[in-house]
This record gives sequence, C-alpha cells and structure tokens, in this order.
Amino acid sequence: MLGDADGLQRSLAGMGFTELGLAFTAFTGYALALNGALTARTRGRAAAAAVCAAVTFCAISDPWVHGVIFVALAIAAMGFFVGAAWAISALCGFGARERPVLETPSTFVDDYADEPIAAPVGMLAPTAHQPIHSA
Repeated sequence: MLGDADGLQRSLAGMGFTELGLAFTAFTGYALALNGALTARTRGRAAAAAVCAAVTFCAISDPWVHGVIFVALAIAAMGFFVGAAWAISALCGFGARERPVLETPSTFVDDYADEPIAAPVGMLAPTAHQPIHSA
C-alpha cells in the first residue's frame, strides 16, 4: 500500500504545466458547477468543462490510475470542505437567520411611468426622405 502512495506522490511531483492547468480547470469548473449563484446554463458549461478537463487530465497522467485517484481525492476534499463550512455555519446559527424583508415596495417603476419609452435606434424604420445608407 505504501508503495502505491509513494508512486502517486512521485507522479504528482512530476506533473508539468499542462497537467496542472487541466487539474485547475477541472476543479474550478467543478466548484462553479456547484455554485447556486450562477445560472443553470453557466453551471452546465462549467460542469462540461470540468468533466472534459478531468478526463483529459486522467488520460495524460502517467499512469492514468494516479490521475483518477487524484481527481477522486480532490473531489472528496472539496466535499469535506463544503460539509465543514456548512456545519460551522449551522453551529453559529447563520442558516437560521431570517432574511430581511423590505417594509415598503419599490417605487422605481412608478417614478418613470409617465415618460414615453423610446424605440431602440436599430428598430427605427427609415422614412421616405432618409436614405437607408449614406452615399
């Protein structure tokens, strides 16, 4: 068992710029895919980039099994970190706090209700005395 761990350590120490860049892309994409603040489309693209980078990382690692082990350990470590952060915030009571609610509704729309809405410049139709292009 110790021989396998030593081989993994030597494999990770011998990584080049390409392997490190792929690992960074994979784990950053994984973190962004889990982010609830992003749109579903952005999270989907981040997940696709993470999977592609992780598969490529595993494929070019020598031996490829060490790449798979490293990806699995990194994902487990990120999961442990998220779980620890959630537990600490739950123990501190951050999840139980009520979200602030505005007492009065916003009147921003009402301030501009009387002004006419101008059409965008690109949607204006040319009139008879205006040429479509400049001559």
